[in-house]
Amino acid sequence: LLPYIDSIKDLIHARGMVNDLLQRCEKISKKMEEEVSKLVESSENTGDSSASEAKLEIKTQPKLLNKNLQLKPYQLIGLNWLCIMHKNNINGILADEMGLGKTCQTIAFLTYLLEQSPKLMHLIIVPPSTLDNWVRELSTWSPHFYFTVYQGSLDERRQLRANILNSKFEKPLNCILTTYGLISSTNEDKSFFKKLKLEYC
Repeated sequence: LLPYIDSIKDLIHARGMVNDLLQRCEKISKKMEEEVSKLVESSENTGDSSASEAKLEIKTQPKLLNKNLQLKPYQLIGLNWLCIMHKNNINGILADEMGLGKTCQTIAFLTYLLEQSPKLMHLIIVPPSTLDNWVRELSTWSPHFYFTVYQGSLDERRQLRANILNSKFEKPLNCILTTYGLISSTNEDKSFFKKLKLEYC
């Protein structure tokens, strides 16, 4: 009978922990829902003085973005959403449909962070099939965003790790771009990424 009682105690304890976690998630969710509602309202009532308290924090795209490219209004909302999540230390995923510009919203956000603090370093991890596209989009959308691509043979990656850790680049790196497979390919790769002081991933 005792093993059954212990199992029931464990189950009740685990259920209580899950319940606490769900309540915390609900609180965060409500707070974020209110913030996003304000964002959407302010973007819809841009000339309305009654929307003064609910204004977009980032009203125009970052100055360091390519001047020939313009974020669409809904992408500006996405940029503000990423900013709100970052300020509240909450992880988030842009879940727009295909083709609506998640990549350029992410690049705009990282460029916004670059304008706030040029010394921060970020990490972008992508599927191998999209790596070339990310290189092209980063170079096109944010020409001042200085990044390196972490890829290559074991020897090439060893040299790249040394260069990154010893800051052997023309200027401080804003970002490392790599793939899911390479970030944990070897113990050396894993150890390297653990050493980095990253602001945003």
